[in-house]
Amino acid sequence: MRKLFFLAVGACYCLAASAQTDNAVATVKYTLKHVIDTTQPDNPVTQRYMLYLGNTMTRYADDRSPAGNTGTITNLGTVSTTRVVAGSAQGGLQVMGVPANWQLTNSYYKTPGSNTMAYLTLAGDKLFAVEEPIPAINWNISADTKNMMGMQCQKASGRFKGRDYEAWFAAELPYNNGPWKLGGLPGLIVEAYDTKKEVVFTMTEFKPVKDTTIAITIPSSVAKTTPKEYKQYRDALTKDMEANRGAVSGGVFRGTLSVAAVSGGLSAPAQKPRQFNNPIEKEN
Repeated sequence: MRKLFFLAVGACYCLAASAQTDNAVATVKYTLKHVIDTTQPDNPVTQRYMLYLGNTMTRYADDRSPAGNTGTITNLGTVSTTRVVAGSAQGGLQVMGVPANWQLTNSYYKTPGSNTMAYLTLAGDKLFAVEEPIPAINWNISADTKNMMGMQCQKASGRFKGRDYEAWFAAELPYNNGPWKLGGLPGLIVEAYDTKKEVVFTMTEFKPVKDTTIAITIPSSVAKTTPKEYKQYRDALTKDMEANRGAVSGGVFRGTLSVAAVSGGLSAPAQKPRQFNNPIEKEN
């Protein structure tokens, strides 16, 4: 426990002095289909996300609108985790409880002015902002075009985190952003997928924000840290719980839950449980 305390102090090397804030000028809905078990390629996990586009900041997070699924996994059956987190700092699966700030987890904030991306995630009951530079993907833009969602889109290809991606972007939407960590093209990404079609992001809606204010904010209370320090703290926390508390401790569940138990009654057909052998990030 003493070692864990000092790791926590080291990991939380900085708290934001004041909250970083922007307002969304548009929202974009995406659907992600991810084959997490390569032995079941026809049984991907499906999640829905929302990208909030501001002038100085963006936020990519679970779609919590009435039409979204609040990030809940669908058609998953029974697995040894409560949620599947795409591209998380842990590389895929994350187990967590339900403290008051759980809705802030699995969020990616980009601040282009400082070339900073922050991923919000829980370790135990602590909320961290894991900071790293915004990824610089070496895209190769081709002459291929096609109409998607009523827009002329152009194709680009690039390698990122161990996968070869193809992306279609719309230059008429002048945002060099897209789903998850993808971006850096001269237009908003409408669709992106790896060449094996194990990870597929698809835009389902683009909507300008009018007559309302949607804040894009990293709370000042969130502990900022680096990927290395966060991993050290999370690993120490896991070892501490395994040694002292057993299966259930500190808001983190370690065991098997059905999707019905997680989503408050959502039923799923009986099926072979998925294994997690195919993280979205295959390389650090």
